[in-house]
Amino acid sequence: HESLLLEECLRAGIACHRADTLKVKSFIRSYGTHGKSDAIDAAMLRAYGRERWEKLTLWQAPDPDETRLRALVRRRQELIAIKIAEKNRAKAPGGRELAASFEAVIKVVERQIQAIDAAIRELIAGSSALKHRAAICTAMDSLGPIVTAKLLAILPELGTMTRRKAAALAGLAPHPNDSGQKQGYRKIRGGRPEIRSMLYMPALHAAAGRGEFATFYKRLITNGK
Repeated sequence: HESLLLEECLRAGIACHRADTLKVKSFIRSYGTHGKSDAIDAAMLRAYGRERWEKLTLWQAPDPDETRLRALVRRRQELIAIKIAEKNRAKAPGGRELAASFEAVIKVVERQIQAIDAAIRELIAGSSALKHRAAICTAMDSLGPIVTAKLLAILPELGTMTRRKAAALAGLAPHPNDSGQKQGYRKIRGGRPEIRSMLYMPALHAAAGRGEFATFYKRLITNGK
């Protein structure tokens, strides 16, 4: 419903902003409002837009190729989840009797995943913008085509912002926890958690290697980071 509303507003020439849920909730709490109803939400969203409109980024229609890539990546993740579920069922007690059924479903899902992977490769190869950004990603240590496709789908802003903003949006930027002269322990928070989980294994692999990321990682450890 949200995407449809945004598209219709854009088609009608109505400027709109896609609000961050956490920011809006914090804004509502700042008024001391703890109740929730459609009327309260509507009033507070109106107040949020009225007070912050000068700083709010207007929503723009995403690139059609990026929209399709997101759909393909989302479907691939769904198929992976189905495959894992079927494998777990096959290992469960009593699963031996239904082994043929589990195996048949897994084979169908694997063929679907292969078809999705082929569609993703074709889409990226046919889009100059996606192809350029994918080439930059795959040039990095431990980033293969699958992770790259996920990264481009989940973080389409990549390549349009500074490295610090990109790290914050990915939930990888350490935030200060200082008070007076006390320097607290800095932690990463916020951002898009699926990016952190997606980059975890590639980061471990890169840190154990001999590339530039391994050097950077070792320097951070040496500096007590």
